[in-house]
Amino acid sequence: MRIGKLTSQELQKYVFDKTVAKNPEILQSAGLAEDCAALRTPKILLLTTDPITATGNNAGRLSITVSANDVAVSGGTPLCCLLTIIAPTTASAEDVGKFMKEAHETAEALGVDIVGGHTEFSEAVNRMVVSCTMLGTTRRIVKSSGAKAGDSIVMTKSAAIEATAIMANDHADKLLKNGLTTEELVEAREYIAKVSVVEDAKIVWKHNVSCMHDVTEGGVFGAVTELAEASGLGAMIYADQIPVTHLTAKICKILDVSPMRLIGSGSILIVTPDPEKVVKSLRNNGVDATVIGTMRSKKEVTAIGVGKSERLKSAPDELLLIK
Repeated sequence: MRIGKLTSQELQKYVFDKTVAKNPEILQSAGLAEDCAALRTPKILLLTTDPITATGNNAGRLSITVSANDVAVSGGTPLCCLLTIIAPTTASAEDVGKFMKEAHETAEALGVDIVGGHTEFSEAVNRMVVSCTMLGTTRRIVKSSGAKAGDSIVMTKSAAIEATAIMANDHADKLLKNGLTTEELVEAREYIAKVSVVEDAKIVWKHNVSCMHDVTEGGVFGAVTELAEASGLGAMIYADQIPVTHLTAKICKILDVSPMRLIGSGSILIVTPDPEKVVKSLRNNGVDATVIGTMRSKKEVTAIGVGKSERLKSAPDELLLIK
């Protein structure tokens, strides 16, 4: 058991070799005794931060991807990030190294440099807690508050992508005991590869888009509610039009949760007056896209389905309700 920071030698071995900057805008990256990273850019700077608390599996990958997604749906290109890692006292430097390897590989694939952060062991946590602060650049900000009444809501991919991977990792025994096959479990875990939206967002930038928002905690219903509140509007959602894969539906049924209310990184909500052009462009580039609703001036969010209607409000992600 240990408390406190990693040693200088451990930092050099397990962390700093994963934080070598490649982007020319980075003037100073992570290093021993360096308190800040430094960058130079003539463009608009985007900043976002996200913790990873819902799962310990794939934390390195998710920490980078989720924050990069935020930059992408704001119209930007992810550039560099800071990682804070608080590990339990039962963890080891090798555990930190494993996390950093995963984070580094993910960041490298996205063209992101890890330029700094903080690592320590602490009694305050019983599993590794990670927070990623991502910086990106853009020439035009796409705000989540830009929706207009009458705009259509386009959704990419399917509901509960990230949650499907998390549930397959964290509740494998229960799923296998209740009808999920080993092959399906493996497939569900591979949903983690669908979580990035960085390239998907780039396809949309050239179109007439009022706003974008990635589907994170609270799922599709939560994301639509957030968009409506940010824009001072309401929305009508066609629940039976929201794509849900057969595998996601099967896992949700076993664990008694709704795919509409599960963390869904990997999917974007795109609000636009030109849905046909946006959907066509996405599909032509191999990204599934579906119109799932409309923004409206009446300030309430309603989901309608076969024979029923539900007024939506902010609610906790149902991933937290699984026992």
